[in-house]
Amino acid sequence: MDRQKRRTLAKSILYSSLGMASLELADQGAFAKNPLLNIIQISDIHALRSYTGVSVNQAVFVLGYDTPGDGGGGFFFWQINDKTPENGLSVFGNSNGRWFRIFEDEQVISVKMAGAKGDGVHNDTAAINATLEFVNERGGGVVVLPKGTYSITQIQLGKNKSGFKNVTFRGSGVGASVLKQLRGRTGYGILMVDCVKCRIESLTIDSRNASIESGLYLFGCQDCVVEAVEGRNGDFTTFNISGGQFGFGTQPSLRNTMINCLASGQRTWGDGIGVAVFIASSGAIDTTFINCRVTGGKGDYFGSDFAVNTKFTACVANNADAQGSAGFWCEGGEGTYHGAVLENCVSIGMNGDVGTSELASALVIGCYFKNTKGSWSNWSRNGRLQLVGCTFENCCTINSQAGGVVFAESGLTATNCKFVNCQYSNVTVYGGPGSISTNDTVILKDCDFDRDIVIFTASGPGQIVLEGCTLRESSVINTALATGKVAVVRNCVSYNAIAYVGASIDLLKLEDNICRAIPGYTDPAITVPNGSSGLIVTGNTFYGYTGSTFVDKGKGYRSIGNNVYLGSTPIRVSTADSRVSQEK
Repeated sequence: MDRQKRRTLAKSILYSSLGMASLELADQGAFAKNPLLNIIQISDIHALRSYTGVSVNQAVFVLGYDTPGDGGGGFFFWQINDKTPENGLSVFGNSNGRWFRIFEDEQVISVKMAGAKGDGVHNDTAAINATLEFVNERGGGVVVLPKGTYSITQIQLGKNKSGFKNVTFRGSGVGASVLKQLRGRTGYGILMVDCVKCRIESLTIDSRNASIESGLYLFGCQDCVVEAVEGRNGDFTTFNISGGQFGFGTQPSLRNTMINCLASGQRTWGDGIGVAVFIASSGAIDTTFINCRVTGGKGDYFGSDFAVNTKFTACVANNADAQGSAGFWCEGGEGTYHGAVLENCVSIGMNGDVGTSELASALVIGCYFKNTKGSWSNWSRNGRLQLVGCTFENCCTINSQAGGVVFAESGLTATNCKFVNCQYSNVTVYGGPGSISTNDTVILKDCDFDRDIVIFTASGPGQIVLEGCTLRESSVINTALATGKVAVVRNCVSYNAIAYVGASIDLLKLEDNICRAIPGYTDPAITVPNGSSGLIVTGNTFYGYTGSTFVDKGKGYRSIGNNVYLGSTPIRVSTADSRVSQEK
């Protein structure tokens, strides 16, 4: 008998046995409390298998899977001489025939129906996996994980079969439905392989006892969603979305999303090469993390590793136990497009870079970085780092590492960003060997700096532009090693210093700036060393510079005029040719 005919027969048998006109009236909970209904009650599945008082098309009500009230019971009907294989969920029987489960909702099935106990003691892996496979074979639906703690080895969606489709695995809430990985287990808590349009929702994975590679992994999945899932005490990494790798998956990973997920207490930083708590890794394309949080653990907290177009929105890296490294680590291959995006994210107290775009392009919008050693580094010679509306507070560089709170090896654009009480170099740009000239441009617009700005641009043509910025506390533009570069500073407000050109440069233009010196400040506003060629200083206002306003050791074209000096000495000193001139 095919499945559809069996479903139709099951309903007619149940209606007849209950004397009811509709299956909606056959509420199992109500029935268990009303023995006057015309139906036989059986205590559990074991008793059902051995039940002998069977008549043709008999319907019975089983009170539980192992014990009455455990959630695994329900209505069954009898088919004599049927030899359909038992599956531990919907088909049970003996040598005379089979009992078939009658589902109230054929699209929503509980793991209790396959015998899962959720008592934290018994291994519920087989029961949960059987339920998932059953729902997938029926074309999709919802597998419900009721409240409880379920001891497991590994929950699998599609590992040894073709990928699951349209299957949802739904718990009763974070902390309410808990999957507890068994002691010493090596392997992922939940493994999804080649799944399409599947979901994992509202549960907790506790990996305290797992030895390695715990948590939740997606390989080669497409259009899948993980929502409101908590990962505790993961090892190696907690949430991973990847293409087909390590013998899992046969296809790229496309358009997967993690939303409202939480990770805490990750124990091991992989093999020390930067495995993140949340990560989209090689072969993952268009991955999105929304409102996800990490509250402690070792290693990087969020990562995009050779994963094109990874987007992090409203994600929070909070280094609660002072073991975390980078809040956001994005890495892509040299010469390849990466395109990481961070939007309204937060990173607090990280010991390493807050965010690192290594050999990758990145767009960082409205993010907040606080109390970190380092903030954002872009080590790409081909990509470009773009910062828009970001705030950096109480940040500093990483020990002796070259670079600053923001470090870019090639192109950088920062707009409407604030640097509050940051130490050492706020911004460092270093165009290393092999840099591409079209990217080797630094644009800082409408930004607010309270410490140094140090810009190193080493090779290739390019331009440095500061426009509409506020610079405080000995802010400097240091274009050391910047042969062939052009630096432009316009419409900025500076306190104590506006520019220090540390080595040769083709042209430095200072236009329409306001430069203020606090009482007792004696350094010059601008220092131009030997080897620099061009200098244009026009339309600026200088307040309170009692010493030399300019110290110029360079050679070449000079145009200095139309500046205003209020309590400042308008002197340019040129030691290169022993001439001293003064603007009138």
